[in-house]
Amino acid sequence: MTGLVTDPLNFFQQPAFLMIWGVYFITYIAANVVRTVCKKLEVNEEIPKFVIVTILNTGACVAKDAVFAKIFGSGPARKIPAMTYALFYTRDMLTMLASFNAPGKIAEFFVRIGIMEPALAASVAQLLCPVGMQFLSTPIHLMGLNLYNSPGLELSERFKAIGGQYRDSCTGRMGRILPAFGFGGIGNNMLRDGFHAKVMAV
Repeated sequence: MTGLVTDPLNFFQQPAFLMIWGVYFITYIAANVVRTVCKKLEVNEEIPKFVIVTILNTGACVAKDAVFAKIFGSGPARKIPAMTYALFYTRDMLTMLASFNAPGKIAEFFVRIGIMEPALAASVAQLLCPVGMQFLSTPIHLMGLNLYNSPGLELSERFKAIGGQYRDSCTGRMGRILPAFGFGGIGNNMLRDGFHAKVMAV
């Protein structure tokens, strides 16, 4: 991250940054298109949004992580295990569920029990859901990496290694997901709703 401060132009041109940015771009475009189409067709958006956004996001994210595992992994580059792919897909499905489906339900709950107004509830839920999901998705992520980086370990050794990495990794993933799908989700919702309002006013 020091490169962001000392040489921001070079930082934003790095393949790692461009791949991550590309994943988020694809994800938000997919979510917005699905929500717009569902609204136009007057159908419930929850299942189509989860399925389509998850397929596109996990495909892009798993491809990105496979490249990262080979670049930053320990030892010589080797084939990514099928179980690592499966764990990465599971991790990303949970993240999409927490980022695009759960916030609306949690916001409705906050409003129903009378602790928040709708606008505040929507923002708070959008911040809490993707961040909170990292408690569950982090060990899944770490297991996928461990299977790639340390083939042949006993299951108990894997759990011990994951336990030692969990706190730092979970904290780091929360810090990354908060701007991406927390604040990013709030900003995306505001831009999308504003755009829809202008279109409807024409």
